[in-house]
Amino acid sequence: MFKLSSIPILGVLVVRIFKVNSEKPEDPIIRECADIIRNGGIAIFPTETVYGIGTNAFNEEAVLKVYRVKKRPLSQPMIVLISNIKQLSSIVSEIPNTGWRLIKRFWPGPLTIIFKKSSRLPNIVTSGLDKVAVRMPSHPVTLRLINYVGCGIIGP
Repeated sequence: MFKLSSIPILGVLVVRIFKVNSEKPEDPIIRECADIIRNGGIAIFPTETVYGIGTNAFNEEAVLKVYRVKKRPLSQPMIVLISNIKQLSSIVSEIPNTGWRLIKRFWPGPLTIIFKKSSRLPNIVTSGLDKVAVRMPSHPVTLRLINYVGCGIIGP
């Protein structure tokens, strides 16, 4: 099951539920969900470990919505989920050799790696810290969703 929600300006929470095949996610549904995330909406989606609540990591207003929905203090950084290595260039400022070894061995999968943050990533994602937590999940729905969004999304 794939749950999608957005918060309109009037403050009313609107929830739409999409059922997708978890092994072969249907492109039209995933594309529609990606459009909503790109436009500032938030989504609840599966990963290999938990369900995550997320949005476009580069949209500060959307990230703030996730903090509010989760009732998460702004002092607790978010994780950025990616679907491919190319997306790292806008999220991190450098990848040390140890990072490359971990990426090659464990991604996609449940390993989160801490990197130096790129100046392009909004500070709200990292709670103002100069480091960022990044993971490439292995769940087919989440990977396809991130791919269609076209950039990293904050996750669980």
